[in-house]
Amino acid sequence: MWGSILTEWASLIFRWLHVVAAIGWIGSSFYFIHLDLSLKPGHDLPQGVQGEAWQVHGGGFYRIVKYLVAPATMPDELTWFKWEAYTTWLSGFALMVVVYYLDAELFLVDKSVLDLTPLQAGLFSFASLALAWLLYEADGAERSLLRATAGMVMLAIGVFAIILPWLRPVFPSVTLARVLRNAGCEHPLAASAGYEEPSLVFLAGTETRLTDAASAADFLNGGACRFAFIESRQERAFALRAEAIGLQYTRGTRVDGYNISTGRPISIAVFASAGAP
Repeated sequence: MWGSILTEWASLIFRWLHVVAAIGWIGSSFYFIHLDLSLKPGHDLPQGVQGEAWQVHGGGFYRIVKYLVAPATMPDELTWFKWEAYTTWLSGFALMVVVYYLDAELFLVDKSVLDLTPLQAGLFSFASLALAWLLYEADGAERSLLRATAGMVMLAIGVFAIILPWLRPVFPSVTLARVLRNAGCEHPLAASAGYEEPSLVFLAGTETRLTDAASAADFLNGGACRFAFIESRQERAFALRAEAIGLQYTRGTRVDGYNISTGRPISIAVFASAGAP
């Protein structure tokens, strides 16, 4: 229990530290980009100075000069804009450790693909990061950018061509709506019992009823070209009501998937009224 509480607090602290530090890093980077673009050369500037810029903020006037190399005499105090970047990187790495490495069994391990222990998955991930850093140091920024672009394209192809078809069970509403479109009816109507995802109403039509099993049987008895989507735990109640009212129906396909709202597996039977094609 305490481990979960400490992990959640660590995740919250590192997450916000990462966001705030990144805002400071990006903000200062944008400021210096603007500053470099606003520098103007002058005749009275010291040797080694590229240009100067005058700025006003908060009622005060600032004269800023940029040396291309360090001046002969350095000041006693020098503000170095580096801690924003360091803090962003370090807090991001700490956040990755807290979220992914400390909970590797959930986020890094898929035993249906490769049976790894959480420690093995964490080491594999860390080794991948180390290899990426070594390649960056060896090839430089430009070739690393080309390699990252090629990897991004290959990843996109893999997601759309391989992974997305596996996600079909996550969207049972799409399959159920396809059943209606392929029913051969001019105006098919549907009722759903036990599966009440709003996406079903949008995909199958706003006339789709989200109801219970008994009412779905009564709906099916109301005319031709009607369909009932009955979740497996509601099938017995549907069958009892259908028998009580003498409902004539046909059993169609079964759609297996996951209820994205609850995260639980579901199995939905499709029933059609006797007059449906």
